[in-house]
Amino acid sequence: MKFIPPFYNILKSKKRFVISQGGTSSGKTWSIIQLLYLKACKHQGIHISIVAESLPVLKRGVMRDFLKMLKDEGIYSEEFHNKTDNSYTIGKSKIEFFAIDDSSKARGSRRDYLFINECNNIDYDTFTELEIRTKKQVFLDFNPVASFWVHDKVMLLPDSEWDFFKTTYLNNDQLDPIIIKSIELKKSNLEWF
Repeated sequence: MKFIPPFYNILKSKKRFVISQGGTSSGKTWSIIQLLYLKACKHQGIHISIVAESLPVLKRGVMRDFLKMLKDEGIYSEEFHNKTDNSYTIGKSKIEFFAIDDSSKARGSRRDYLFINECNNIDYDTFTELEIRTKKQVFLDFNPVASFWVHDKVMLLPDSEWDFFKTTYLNNDQLDPIIIKSIELKKSNLEWF
């Protein structure tokens, strides 16, 4: 696999909460899904949940990225992709994708690792229901739009509980030059940039 600099930051983190704040095309999501795939390979029998606010967001975003990563690396297998329950099996490990548009979906199931993609789009109570059912690590990524529960609750926990990584498109050394140019043309729009 080809790794970009943000991957190495999250790889080193052993803390409960791994928080990745980054702008568009910064590689935050891609780096987390690469790491989770490698964990599923190395630690057979683990269960990983990757969640987003809704099924359309999940399918157009993190799920599409995950499947693209596998295909780009030549390791995708239709045999291991269960399209009905939105999961991918890696040996005895399983990566499931689900939407949490209803907070009751956060209750019940347990996992080893949790990744909440664009976590600023879910509420704190839903996050709590997911987090308390996660044995090892919780990965959170989001675009820097406004302060929310990650800043007001998670990052107020002792420093020993969380790592915070901030990235921009400049951290993604594999970004297409056309995307870089498009982002940089928006520098005058300070609110967006």
